[in-house]
Amino acid sequence: RAAVSTLRAGEPLLSAGSIVRPTDLAALAMGGVAMVPVRRKPRVAFIPTGSELVPAGIKPRRGQNVDTNSLMCKHLLIEYGAEPLVFPIVHDDPAELERAFEAALSTADVVVVNGGSAVGEEDFNVRLIERRGTVVHHYIAAVPGRPLMMAVVDGKPVIDLPGPTMAAYFGSEWCLQAITARFLGIPLHRRPTVTARAEAAKSSIPKMANIGRVHLTRDDEGYTARFLNFKAGELAACMTSNAQRVSPLGEAGWEKGDLLEVELLRGEEFIGE
Repeated sequence: RAAVSTLRAGEPLLSAGSIVRPTDLAALAMGGVAMVPVRRKPRVAFIPTGSELVPAGIKPRRGQNVDTNSLMCKHLLIEYGAEPLVFPIVHDDPAELERAFEAALSTADVVVVNGGSAVGEEDFNVRLIERRGTVVHHYIAAVPGRPLMMAVVDGKPVIDLPGPTMAAYFGSEWCLQAITARFLGIPLHRRPTVTARAEAAKSSIPKMANIGRVHLTRDDEGYTARFLNFKAGELAACMTSNAQRVSPLGEAGWEKGDLLEVELLRGEEFIGE
């Protein structure tokens, strides 16, 4: 082949700020570029707290809870482009919490404390963060997960993420993902959406952004959305659902048969009847 039949001199290969895909690597190699500067992944420390927690794989006794959030948030952070540093479970002891917090601050770019984000008697996390840094905001217009706290300590973002699993997921989706994207200099990821018929009427809190996990099915007439209720024994179904929807502020709910835009959590090829 003649010169310039594949590439022309001076032709741009890849723009700054792009996420490098496998095909981009091929294009760079075609142009003789073997090395490119990239941004370092932000290190995000995740500290699970609560004397009731036991590690995943351990059968909980009465009064105990499996630490599912460490596993979930670790892999969410990987999806967002961060490097997670998951700490061992910290009991509800102020001295133990402070040691873990200081260790996280010294090794990570962002610190996430999970649990104790309200203002109860044993919510030591809130008092520690208030004492060590500057609170940006506490209590948000979103459910579940309203007690979420955002702060800055030693110039680093610190998030106190609520303990319940759905609340931790929602806070990770809109808050931790945005922080990671800011470090990487990339836009927020947008999931593909489809329009679906609501299987049943449902109300929501107008003053809050309400996250709903959805079981989506498909037939000859299109998609149908069944909203799951994590408070009614469907928490596992919520976490494994194939779609979700976050209601806009001001929305009071919808009627059966209304058309709603929902975000896909699995590819359309996985959605059956």
